Amino acid sequence: IFTACFRDVRVQLEGVKKITDNSLVAATTTSITITSSSMRYVWPPLTKLQAAAKLLGQRVVMRGSVRFEWDSTINRVVRLIFQADMVSPMLQLLGSLEDVSLLFSGGLLTPEGNVVPRDYLYRGPLYFC
Repeated sequence: IFTACFRDVRVQLEGVKKITDNSLVAATTTSITITSSSMRYVWPPLTKLQAAAKLLGQRVVMRGSVRFEWDSTINRVVRLIFQADMVSPMLQLLGSLEDVSLLFSGGLLTPEGNVVPRDYLYRGPLYFC
């Protein structure tokens, strides 16, 4: 969803740590630019916020991680678990926890940067952004 709905998405690898024989965690820094499409499709509640104008065109930098789990019987990655701190940069831009809470209530992304499971996920690829 990041590459579909945000502009100039960049993911920088900060480090890798082996957790078990079959999993590792990569520390990342992800940066995105918020566009009008981002605001319309990712965060529909933004239309209700007077502070929404503060986000348009802003570059957001998030610290996070991706955990890779490997299945050695089929020689494939079987699980990717992504986490990013979206709350801190949004709080810095919006200036209030109330506005940040409104931002994530009803949006497509959780405060951890994951897609909220809803019926649109079962209709096919996310081409709406």
